Amino acid sequence: MNHWKRTAAALAGVALLGMNGLPALAAEPAADGTAATPEDQQIAPYAIGGQATIKSLPGQDNENQLLVSVKNPGEEAWDLALNLSDETVFLDNTAGIPVSLQDLKEGQEVYVYYSAAMTRSLPPQSAAYAVLTNVGEGTPAKFHVVEQTLAGPDGQITVTTDHGSMMVSATEETKISSLKDKSIVTAQDLKMGTRFFAWYDVVALSYPGQAAAERIVLLPQQDQQEIEIRANGKTLEVKAQMKDGVWMAPVRQVAEALGFTVGWDSQKRETLLTSAQGSVALSIGQDSYLLEAAAEDGIAVCTAPQSFGAAPEIQDPGVTWAPVQVFELLARKEAISFVDGALQIVVTAE
Repeated sequence: MNHWKRTAAALAGVALLGMNGLPALAAEPAADGTAATPEDQQIAPYAIGGQATIKSLPGQDNENQLLVSVKNPGEEAWDLALNLSDETVFLDNTAGIPVSLQDLKEGQEVYVYYSAAMTRSLPPQSAAYAVLTNVGEGTPAKFHVVEQTLAGPDGQITVTTDHGSMMVSATEETKISSLKDKSIVTAQDLKMGTRFFAWYDVVALSYPGQAAAERIVLLPQQDQQEIEIRANGKTLEVKAQMKDGVWMAPVRQVAEALGFTVGWDSQKRETLLTSAQGSVALSIGQDSYLLEAAAEDGIAVCTAPQSFGAAPEIQDPGVTWAPVQVFELLARKEAISFVDGALQIVVTAE
């Protein structure tokens, strides 16, 4: 398995997850009134999907490779060596349940998702993200990663994915399950960085595209406890850390990179964040966050306290850590997204 991990990591280079072959999206008008082209919109998939036939299974000489012939409608068939890893997913597309590599057979028709990064060898090699079986004449599940989560009416959750080019909604009718086990999961488990399969046929002709999922299967959390932080386009030296499913960040370094001011009240054990929008007091050990909006006409307005699943804590002397959603409270809109394997926080100065 270690050999698998090394090979996949070497090939993953420029991409994580996503999809190719989305239904065509209607282009937004350009500045001159003409329709913008996909190139103008710069839609770049995290990964590529394609119909394929298995030519050979992993063996002694290629213990981590699955050789397939990729053949999409209107294209000539071509060979591709898929490098498998511990994180490659094998899924029954109809049942939405995992299958085993040992269940695959030569000559079997499958649908594959693989990295956009390929070697220049013959055949080219790429990291395999997923292999779907039992697709038949149906629509293959779409492979996504949550970039942002947006709350909607009646408990509906909408997530953005594919570099913001797609919005997928989980409604009351959406069946949600976990690929890893039989634990109960809900739309609330669609957090930033979560990988998932979604089944849907209709995509609204808009940009971004919009679809309501009939079924969603959450994939196991990747073994990634630290990720890069980009604040207003600048990559920080510090990294975010995962704690009980919540991404935590060192408050001062991130806040100052975003142009916020940071204060500390030693008696109350509170870190105070201030921006043009107002201020938030982070009380050590209390998972309660309240925005006191900047005063207008001498009157300050407070929002209802919110919980983000983790309380501020001091990991090292003088360093307060808090959920990354805290920084979004001090912005006028959704400022945080998970893009290309990093937490991206963008706050435009007023």
